[in-house]
Amino acid sequence: KCLSILDRKIYGNCDVVAFAWKEVPDGEAESEYTSDQRAVTLQGEYKGGAEYLLNALIQYPVYKWFVGRYAFRREFWNLNNFLFPVNKVYEDVYLVWRVILNAKLIIVIPNTVYIYRTKRHGSIVISTSLKKEQDRLDIIEENIKNVNNFENIPEKLKLLLVQNFSAIYYSSLIFATTIKNRSEYKKLIDLLNEKKYLSTYAPSFKFKVLRIIMKIAGISCIAKLLGIRRFLKYRI
Repeated sequence: KCLSILDRKIYGNCDVVAFAWKEVPDGEAESEYTSDQRAVTLQGEYKGGAEYLLNALIQYPVYKWFVGRYAFRREFWNLNNFLFPVNKVYEDVYLVWRVILNAKLIIVIPNTVYIYRTKRHGSIVISTSLKKEQDRLDIIEENIKNVNNFENIPEKLKLLLVQNFSAIYYSSLIFATTIKNRSEYKKLIDLLNEKKYLSTYAPSFKFKVLRIIMKIAGISCIAKLLGIRRFLKYRI
């Protein structure tokens, strides 16, 4: 059914189809959970990736770059030689926005096409390592540096993209305390301190408050506070 829906929607020169998706904890019934509503809000046709991303980031500044919420036309993908970075996690964050910006036609449909199982044993969502967080920070740093290479997109969109990538820095702070190896944890805290300039582009009030606490109490303290908040929220 899902493939037939996508087959009907990918017509002519449509490069990308975005669709609704649903997060369901492993072992639980799909019917108990509702789909993400972004595709419902953003549904329609967009004459270019910049038009779509500008609309999406205005409405959802902390937009997630999950590759599983899209279908791509094979000819479009191959023509542009898109490649995920090798031996990196968070590769979606590196590539998806670049792919979308190259698209000439994007269609967003409200249908729920993808079911994402969360809380799986060993999942990147519930576990981390120094290597994973190094990859995350490297990728957002490279993204922020590369945004200006796209000359034919509005300055407003460039700003929104940088702000979005900056917000991802705080995810490393949240996950830092899940690293059990004390040596790796200390190395990550040192790296977060070295790269803390990446956090400064995120404009929302909550991020400004976190930066103030970070400045007063230090990276390690804010990481522990965010780690406790995450544990209480998800009980992982």
